[in-house]
Amino acid sequence: LTKSFRFGEEVADLATAVLQRCGDSATARVVGAGPPGRIHHRNDIDCHDWRTGTPITVLGRSNKNVLLAAHEYVAEYLRHEDRTPFLFVRGAGGGADMNKTLRLVERLELLRNNGEVATFGEDTASYEQFVALWREDALDDVDLERAIQMVETTPDAATVIRGIRDMSVETPEAARVVLSTVHQMKGLESGAIRIL
Repeated sequence: LTKSFRFGEEVADLATAVLQRCGDSATARVVGAGPPGRIHHRNDIDCHDWRTGTPITVLGRSNKNVLLAAHEYVAEYLRHEDRTPFLFVRGAGGGADMNKTLRLVERLELLRNNGEVATFGEDTASYEQFVALWREDALDDVDLERAIQMVETTPDAATVIRGIRDMSVETPEAARVVLSTVHQMKGLESGAIRIL
């Protein structure tokens, strides 16, 4: 795809620069034949007026990036004392899976703290043994892998996930901020996008 009616020249120029930087010599230049776009020159939580302006989609490379960015948006939102749900997390344990992710994280944190063994699926082990299996890429449960990654890399992961869950809406159309991995957004569109 070198020409698109979905985006304008601004986005096309950026896409061309990214492809060239990544070493894609097969694509000479991406051409945008659609409406003009706007490229922000900063990439932080306030690069776009997501509170009152157009909703924004935030894209990350991994589930961990998406959940940590969701936590950042929730923390910023709650500073203004608004408690109206505003967030939708696509994939990454979001949406209907958020409660499942929360239960797994809470169980893993308890297991880590009490030193006992637990059973997840067909595997029975201590927390340390589950972490070792995760590091060896020897687990077959994607949800368990995601939960272990959150517990290992995020202090008080259950509190983070609980905050995201409590500020989540049911559909992306109802959200001010949609967070997603790039893969989960394939084929979908958004009026404003932030790339982590």
